[in-house]
Amino acid sequence: MFFEANSTQLVIASSFDGNPDYREFGTLPELQINVWTKVQISQLLQSNGDYIFEINIGGEQICQLVNTDAREFNDVKIFVGDPYRSPSNALIDHLEIETFGEFIFGRGIIFNTKCFSIICLNYQH
Repeated sequence: MFFEANSTQLVIASSFDGNPDYREFGTLPELQINVWTKVQISQLLQSNGDYIFEINIGGEQICQLVNTDAREFNDVKIFVGDPYRSPSNALIDHLEIETFGEFIFGRGIIFNTKCFSIICLNYQH
């Protein structure tokens, strides 16, 4: 998750349907400046066996899609920034990442993930 250059619009990229850098989750809203906005991304196993990938921003559901190629990742590292982009003038509070597993007969450990943070953007060109 990062901001589009010179914008208050988030870009969310995730492994989805076998694509390791999937970004086609629809048009994400631009965040308001100096307002805390809750961003929640989840992928949860449903009782029918489908994995539902969901994005909620500011309490509004942005997308809800079935991930037909959900995968398990080990030794995942979380970074707040990277060497490829300029840092955003934004604050992050209440960053929570929750991963939990359950054993389902014949399928091994199934992992569900919830991630949310609250972002305040103090954007200036």
